[in-house]
Amino acid sequence: MQEKRSEVFFIATCNAMVASNGQLMLPPELQRRGRLDAIFFAGFPSDEEVEDILRIHIALPRENCSGRDPSNFDVEMLSHIKYVHDDKAYPLSGAEIESAFLDALYEAFSEGREVTTIDIEKYMKLVRPISFVMGSTMEVLYEFGNDRCLPVSSKQLVTPYMNSNTTTVKSTRKSEPGRVATEMNVSL
Repeated sequence: MQEKRSEVFFIATCNAMVASNGQLMLPPELQRRGRLDAIFFAGFPSDEEVEDILRIHIALPRENCSGRDPSNFDVEMLSHIKYVHDDKAYPLSGAEIESAFLDALYEAFSEGREVTTIDIEKYMKLVRPISFVMGSTMEVLYEFGNDRCLPVSSKQLVTPYMNSNTTTVKSTRKSEPGRVATEMNVSL
């Protein structure tokens, strides 16, 4: 890759850069500067990016149905939903946001009605995000991403969680012990 002779742009992705023990799995020869022209890090989306993700999935046409108008949904409120545990607020990934929207859509469809903000909120609050489930691994990955990579977005979060004490939190206990779904007004 270093001795390129033609105008080729080589792109690779790696979803398993950090082992469960916190060690980087990317071989040292690939971590060395100059081996790859650039390494980008895609962190968890900011609230503003969550709004964009929600608008995309709401407007996306689905089987036998044109897309919905995102202005009919409170995407700003939905963008503040985080999973809170031990004074830390863990964000949802883009895939988790899409999955929650689809669950809400399927439930509304099975009841013969249109999906609402309340449906989406319900399913977003049920998500136990990878930012929490793989918390220690995410911390190591973020350390690598922040120290040695270029950010994909200038708005993405710089840590895999935020302190919940800097937010206004309304919590409701779910059936699972220790699980709290939260609506948050975050001012970062």
